[in-house]
Amino acid sequence: TTAVFRCDCLLLLFTAGLSWIFVQRQLTLTAAIRLGLVTGLLTLLLTVPLDSLLWQRPLWPEGEVLFFNTILNKSSEWGVSAWHFYISSALPKAMMSSLLLVPFSFLRIPELLAMGEKRLLRQRGAPHNLTNQWPAWNMLDTQWLPVLVPAFGFVFLYSFLGHKETRFLFPVLPLFNLAAAIGLDRILRSAFPPDGKEKSGSILCRVGAVGVLVLLLLTWFSSLFFVAVSHYNYP
Repeated sequence: TTAVFRCDCLLLLFTAGLSWIFVQRQLTLTAAIRLGLVTGLLTLLLTVPLDSLLWQRPLWPEGEVLFFNTILNKSSEWGVSAWHFYISSALPKAMMSSLLLVPFSFLRIPELLAMGEKRLLRQRGAPHNLTNQWPAWNMLDTQWLPVLVPAFGFVFLYSFLGHKETRFLFPVLPLFNLAAAIGLDRILRSAFPPDGKEKSGSILCRVGAVGVLVLLLLTWFSSLFFVAVSHYNYP
């Protein structure tokens, strides 16, 4: 896909490769380089002859795109946006309220609230003891780093390119949606524990879960509205 259709997927391949090597440890650096060289060469052997035949000149289309946009940095001729455009504008527009759920995929905030609420109900003692039983490092859930590292890494690296568009984030939006779903699941599990004991659920998390569901419903209606507007603008 990177060599034939979308050269910008190279950034996603790079960040995913870093995750495979340093986070999941599924590959060694040497194996990753070897795999990249072999698959890249085989892909070029397939795409370059065909495209050269169609265009009647030696050509690697995605190579020219990569050279024009990145090496020559001429993509800025189509406009330049601030470095924070993807975080401050593109992602909020693309995901709307579901973006608020992404941090909960790697932060155990619902569990912390649920545990603190239970302790306060059991004993009216000083809540500062909570930090002694919940170390700061334990707030971070690293289980989903293989999903988060490629997504955030892609956005970080793409932010260095001056020309920015929301559509450039399309390859990683499924990863962010997955992270949002994980965050929602974390909230719902703290609000309504899977063991069926509703009394053991956190009241704060239940309130939060209701609020999140309302936001998701608003997001759904907003999506329908934007689709209708797009259909009107581009019949």
